[in-house]
Amino acid sequence: LALLSPTGEGVQRAALEPLGLYPAARPLTLDPGATAQELAKLATWACAAAAAALLGDSRERRERILKAVALSGVGVGLACYGGALLGLGRLTESKATFVNPNHLSSFLLLTCWIALGFGLRARGPERVAWIAGFVVAGSQVFLSLSRAGIAAFFVGAGMAAVLAIHSGHAAAAVRRLSGAAASGAAGAWRAVAAPAAISAALAVTAWLALDRVVAELRTVSTVGSDVKLSLWPLGAQVLSQYPLLGIGRGAFDTLFAAYKVEMAQVTFTHLENTWLQVPIDVGVPAGLAFLVLLGLSWVWGARARELSRPMIGALAGVTAVAAHDVFDFSLELNGVAIPFLVILALSGREGPVVRPPRWALRVGAAAALLLAALGLSLHLTHDLDRQSREVFDAKTADEASAAARDALAWHPADWVPPATVGAKLVEEGRCREGMEWLNRAMVRNPTAPEPHRSAARCLAAVGQDAAAKREFRLAFVYGDRGALEEARDTFTEPLALLDVAPDTPVGLLTAGALLASKPDEAHEAYSRAWESFHDPAALSGLAQVTLTLDDPETALELARELEQLRPTEPAGYTIASAALAKLERDDEATKELEEATARLPKVPQLFAALGIRHLQARRFSQAKLTFEKMVVHEGPELAQKHLLIAAALESQGRLGEALREAQEAHEALPGMPGPLVTVSRIAAASRLYQVAIDALERASHLPGVPPGGYDEQLATLRAAKDEQEVKWMEKQVGGRR
Repeated sequence: LALLSPTGEGVQRAALEPLGLYPAARPLTLDPGATAQELAKLATWACAAAAAALLGDSRERRERILKAVALSGVGVGLACYGGALLGLGRLTESKATFVNPNHLSSFLLLTCWIALGFGLRARGPERVAWIAGFVVAGSQVFLSLSRAGIAAFFVGAGMAAVLAIHSGHAAAAVRRLSGAAASGAAGAWRAVAAPAAISAALAVTAWLALDRVVAELRTVSTVGSDVKLSLWPLGAQVLSQYPLLGIGRGAFDTLFAAYKVEMAQVTFTHLENTWLQVPIDVGVPAGLAFLVLLGLSWVWGARARELSRPMIGALAGVTAVAAHDVFDFSLELNGVAIPFLVILALSGREGPVVRPPRWALRVGAAAALLLAALGLSLHLTHDLDRQSREVFDAKTADEASAAARDALAWHPADWVPPATVGAKLVEEGRCREGMEWLNRAMVRNPTAPEPHRSAARCLAAVGQDAAAKREFRLAFVYGDRGALEEARDTFTEPLALLDVAPDTPVGLLTAGALLASKPDEAHEAYSRAWESFHDPAALSGLAQVTLTLDDPETALELARELEQLRPTEPAGYTIASAALAKLERDDEATKELEEATARLPKVPQLFAALGIRHLQARRFSQAKLTFEKMVVHEGPELAQKHLLIAAALESQGRLGEALREAQEAHEALPGMPGPLVTVSRIAAASRLYQVAIDALERASHLPGVPPGGYDEQLATLRAAKDEQEVKWMEKQVGGRR
């Protein structure tokens, strides 16, 4: 292993030697469980390609296969349109057949040009039907909004033109066009059918979604910063470390976490470049040999003496997919890889032909079946997600360690099992053991926040505060927004959180928000963010916390500065109004919000603040009218609007109307207890105790409400209801007497 893959041997030694599983005989692949599944896929692909090569021994059979491929593409295009018409999906970026629109565009690129090839050769209604099929599939390439797919469409068109010229079909079309006067309209139509079909596909696209397509194409200028391109140098680095035999098919998912520099917590299952992915998986010698074989198969087909129009379309489609997969990995999918290889198998028949005996074919098919069954069996019993879940679900750290031992034997490059075991050991107070596991997880995925947060807990528990703060900071930087909150609760001394928070706008703003209960420290966080980065959000926070510190004059100055810097930001006006109110300049405070609502009539926060000012001044009717002007449509803002109107009505003593508004707030936000609590309060004030009880009982069962949270209020309401019923009964009895 060390001789054939020294870097891979190092990975396996680091993962398995501490578990007593190494030195030992090991497979070359760094993820045997995933490679087993890939073997099943490869066996299937090989059988499909071999079957196509065997069946394609005559032109008639080859064209039957090509028709099936072309019709599958037309069917997929119709499914996308049908799903949109029936309201089952979107017209653009359809997911009716492929989860990823990029893969949809790749499949349609492969098939649409074959349909056009049959259309150019057919006559009469059959020609119209095939060209209509091309328009359906071709327009869906554009509607997928895949930039690579749209570019590859024109690559396919160019290759189709080159092959048509090479085979003489283009010259024949020119002769027909020049003799159109003699041959009539039918001859002219045959000559211009190809550009007319492409124009029709573009016209359908323009009619249905021109703006969306153009908007997507405008983003091509930013492709240089696309995360896909940033992966290629890292992929080249992996290739340089595993040049001879690669990392193993399927191992990229777990291995690449050690190389990625993207801090977003995204798992890259593939490199987004098939032609670089292949040698990474199987090594440079085997990868290049496979790619050369694919290229030779295409060249043999393109050099055929009698190149039919359907085969021209098929080779153009293969070219388009090859161009597309420079930026994608659609050829990893069975639905794209199988027709792609089938076409190349048919094309390769034009080259040297090997005719194996029947017994060899049967043995090969049986071996492929056995390999596929074995691969699927191994994959199902050693699935990455299932084994990781077993580690996570373990009740104790020792049980998790045993499960991780089994998982790492099949996925030695995976970081999740050691991170999980390390976290469980830290929870049990076994920090020394836990840090060993956590360090291994950090090596396998340096930008994962979970190991760093667990390490911070461990280091804080043993008094290594400086190291613990560093680990909390790293966890936050790598995307764990809860890390700073835990650090705040762990280190309670003054300004401790500012030692943890990274000196970035996001870090300081988050710290300021978390320190709301400590306004002096929050002021320091917002001041640093504003003075260092001039972030308007920091200025907003600084103005608000200054007001909290009872310095309304400075808060007013900061709010005025925010109004100038961000005139459409409501915080500047609301803070200025609150500061004026603290300075006992009530008329100016109200006028501030009135002018803001006139300037920004679609900002509901301003109307809410103005209405609350009216409520505080006991101008209930004005408050209600102001709240009704809030432009909101759904969700929390709509619920807030109804609750504010309910408050104004309740203040006026219009309890029935207030109750209806509170109930509408609940309908707008059914999953939150607040509106139901308001319903209960207003119903109780209206002496509708059963309504109040029902609302509070529903609120008590909502997520986030602690058990027994409303028991005291419910007991009071039930007592009031019982007393009401007793009085009613006494009144009835007294009336009968």
